[in-house]
Amino acid sequence: MARISGRPGGVASSVGVGCAGHVGRDVQGPELSGLLLGVRQRMEPTGAGEFVRLRRVAQLCSIHGSYGASIVDLGGGEGNLSSLLRPDLRANYVVLDHQARGRGTRVIANLGSLPIRDGSVDLLCLSDVLEHVQDDRAFLEHVLRAVRPGGTAIIHVPSGRRSPLSAVRRELEVAERQDLQEFPHVRDGYDADDLVRLLLESAPGSTGVSYPSFTSAQSLLADIDWLLWRKRWQWLRVVIWALVRLVHHDSPMPTSTASSGLAVVLKVA
Repeated sequence: MARISGRPGGVASSVGVGCAGHVGRDVQGPELSGLLLGVRQRMEPTGAGEFVRLRRVAQLCSIHGSYGASIVDLGGGEGNLSSLLRPDLRANYVVLDHQARGRGTRVIANLGSLPIRDGSVDLLCLSDVLEHVQDDRAFLEHVLRAVRPGGTAIIHVPSGRRSPLSAVRRELEVAERQDLQEFPHVRDGYDADDLVRLLLESAPGSTGVSYPSFTSAQSLLADIDWLLWRKRWQWLRVVIWALVRLVHHDSPMPTSTASSGLAVVLKVA
């Protein structure tokens, strides 16, 4: 079963999800009590990284989404991206994921066979999903058909980089092997040039630009947060979550070569 959550009568009437990206619930608000409660109740590895990733994707949606554009968020978890969008974009936001919150229609389907009309979506978001898909090119060829000519797809993936600190890198190698058992990946991440090339081959005639989505500081904090999660040192994550909020800024886009994530803006032909 999957759920579509969004404006009634919106861009899709039935959807399905066969795989999803990381679906951690973002802690809203800067209050320390909220952070403490979130750490105590959560066991997901996506706290600090999720905070940064969602805001970068929302930033790109705001930059490239025209007024009132329809947005489909494939594998978008509980739909937390919607709370970060402009009000006009939020009104036409649809999330396709079995974890979607709120009202919606449950259907049986999968991401490999989307029941969405070709060329009907203004803005497509695909955030931390591709690394879970075996045949990423065939998958992209299918889902990108939903974007109207002149529309935009925003794709976010983990990068293939490693932390610059050797001690953290060694721990990450162990943590990654454990993490992949619980959140199956078929690849570690993508190189920026390779990802853009893959997207252009999947949607001929389109144009794409890649951006690092994390600063060096955000990448390091997200890595440390992941390690603390792996070791179940939940209370220490409060400090990391507070720090990642302090160093976050929405503009301009980062230029770090050590970013733990990559975003590509694809203008679909």
